[in-house]
Amino acid sequence: MATAKKQAFEIPFIGYDYGKNVNWDFDVLFGQYGNPIIGIRIKNIVEQYSADPDSYLNFHTVLNQVVSIIGEGRIVQKLDIFSKKKYTAEQSNQFLQQKYSEHCDGRLFKTIETVLFFTDIIDDKLKKNNKHYNFSEKSYKELRDKCQKVWMLLKQNDCEPQFLFEKDFEYYISGVFKIKFV
Repeated sequence: MATAKKQAFEIPFIGYDYGKNVNWDFDVLFGQYGNPIIGIRIKNIVEQYSADPDSYLNFHTVLNQVVSIIGEGRIVQKLDIFSKKKYTAEQSNQFLQQKYSEHCDGRLFKTIETVLFFTDIIDDKLKKNNKHYNFSEKSYKELRDKCQKVWMLLKQNDCEPQFLFEKDFEYYISGVFKIKFV
């Protein structure tokens, strides 16, 4: 019977570069190899259960433009988070709206949250030898500038982009740690 090799779990992040210290609109998370990671939360402009092909085409066109702006040598990761939430009735001055809200109070509804992450590609040789990413201030500035261009593109297309800050990264990281794998 073969025995499984035990490995200690390591958090794959080493820290933050805080944007407020240098007048950026975002914080940068650094991966375990020293690679910078920038995140943008967006509104998925395609309505759930929509059958409108133009909406899908428009959204995918925007995503293709995002990939073009970021360019080669970088990773773009799109993360969709589906969750169920309980509806809480909202107070209203209008009788019908108030009754509708009360009728739906406590019901479950589904939400989708979309987050884009941008980072540099890490060479597998670095991972095997446990070496760090070859940091360059020029490449780091270029990634930040390109992410700001992406933010402008998303804003123009009504995606309501929001850069991530430390508290946002911590929220998503803690969510991953809470997952129970069976």
